[in-house]
Amino acid sequence: MDKCVFCGENHFQPLFQIKGGDFKLLECKNCGLVFTSPEPNPEELKKYYSRDYYSFKELAAPPQDVILSFQQFVRRIFFKYYYGRDKKISFKEKLLLFFFQDRFGPFKKIFNIGKILDVGSGDGFFLSSAKSLGWEVAGVEPDAVAAKFATSLGLNVFAGTIEEAKYDSNYFGMVRLSHSLEHTYNPGGTILEAYRVLKPGGSIIISVPNFSGLALRLFRNKLDVPKHLFHFSPKTLKQYLLRCGFKDIEMNSYSVGIIQSGLPPFFQKKIFTPLFLVIDKMLNIIHLGDSFIIIGSK
Repeated sequence: MDKCVFCGENHFQPLFQIKGGDFKLLECKNCGLVFTSPEPNPEELKKYYSRDYYSFKELAAPPQDVILSFQQFVRRIFFKYYYGRDKKISFKEKLLLFFFQDRFGPFKKIFNIGKILDVGSGDGFFLSSAKSLGWEVAGVEPDAVAAKFATSLGLNVFAGTIEEAKYDSNYFGMVRLSHSLEHTYNPGGTILEAYRVLKPGGSIIISVPNFSGLALRLFRNKLDVPKHLFHFSPKTLKQYLLRCGFKDIEMNSYSVGIIQSGLPPFFQKKIFTPLFLVIDKMLNIIHLGDSFIIIGSK
């Protein structure tokens, strides 16, 4: 990368080499954006993805996958509560949210249902949930197979990037990027395009791994290089959103379970999961969770 995609400067410092020696992480000295080097081209990158990648198998998962089915059940409750028209959920649903909502990135902002664009929509799991809640949905997904599967379900998904889709300006009420921004070749351009297609008052909602979090400091193998081309801290991403014109920024730390999954197999047993849910909740309070969600308004 000749210059930083956030600030345009070209002064970088090496952070560390990724195990295996093929890649290293560099940091922009000006704005703090971290990126993977060397950057693999799209053809090279394909070999690092498999059809088992989580965003490609959410709706296509076999029904006997009990764990994934439970995760989907809880996620639909989460979507219903945070993206639905009202907050009316049953006591059982409230109980599940209490224990598991920190796995999905809770937030305070209340949205008016309208047109929503999901950038990196995978096989359409979120879009199908949002559609059932009354949203008019659209998605962009670079993986042609996943996009085709979502389209076969009647979802409006463009196979490509948000820049290639060429949506009208001031069109969507929300643009959502859930663990997709780190996979893009130009996150700065992606955010600028999201700003263009959002209507005034519309919201961008971004979830990414937290490079400043404790988990990714302890377990560098969980950085998912080279699939993750960029690595964000809350400060760096917030500064760029403000520079693009977004306002009323809300941020929240959450954890998807990287600490437990990074430990030896003995600690990955389900019996230890409640303990790590508590640990993750404590880390989220002090903004050191393994992921963070950031919301801004146009």
